[in-house]
Amino acid sequence: METLWPPKEDSIEICIRQLSDLNARLYPVYKASCSFAEAQKSHSGALFSAATFHILTTLLEESTPLQQKCNAISETFNASRSLLNIVHQLQATSASSKRMHDYAANSQSQSPASIRTMLDSQRSESSDTSESSGPSSMGSPVAMDGIAERGSHNLVIGYSILACYARLLHIYHTLITALHYDASHAKGIESIPSPSLAELRLILVVQLISHLLNGLREAVAAYFSHVDDPLDPSVLLANQASLKTVSNLEVDIQDKIKQLSEVLRG
Repeated sequence: METLWPPKEDSIEICIRQLSDLNARLYPVYKASCSFAEAQKSHSGALFSAATFHILTTLLEESTPLQQKCNAISETFNASRSLLNIVHQLQATSASSKRMHDYAANSQSQSPASIRTMLDSQRSESSDTSESSGPSSMGSPVAMDGIAERGSHNLVIGYSILACYARLLHIYHTLITALHYDASHAKGIESIPSPSLAELRLILVVQLISHLLNGLREAVAAYFSHVDDPLDPSVLLANQASLKTVSNLEVDIQDKIKQLSEVLRG
């Protein structure tokens, strides 16, 4: 019996549904994260208690059961892992997967990819493309139908990835702000020079956050750098507006992580 849809389209549609579900999952997490910093100001207890840290260690397991405590924190890391998996699936099923893998391989020996560097590259490439393109490059009606279909998928996927990624960045922004209060609290726990257990937990958590954010930044930048061009300039311009906002968030979060790391080393 023939399948209704080709396997490749099945994979893309599955990823679109997964992105939609992930965006819905992230909204209550974002709402809960808004109270992180305020809770730290009014409560001297550390955000990452022993119980919370134990929950985070389950992220290294194959499957993480739903936790009834500290949902917002554990779900933030779970959602980050989910978005990474979805973007990697899209890279594997994309017609330009070979170029994506080449990009990922090259980025390992260069500085980490980012939305900001990708935007700078796109600006120069778009000006070159506008000069060289013309009516003769449009192709046959059948080919244009295929391009329009891919462009529709790319538009939906692009907006969905940006929505999830931006939501995660906002959550991490509030989380890292709250961790600054944790760091100050941990410094005052013990008078001895050696780091307290709370400090060691924080160091590990900051490393985990940095690792996840670097992976997300590189994966998202790679996707938007090498996704099939739908030949619709309005799509690129619409995405660029959101990408610029995301780029500013990335820079702000990197600065906050650097400041937090300096506090923990002090």
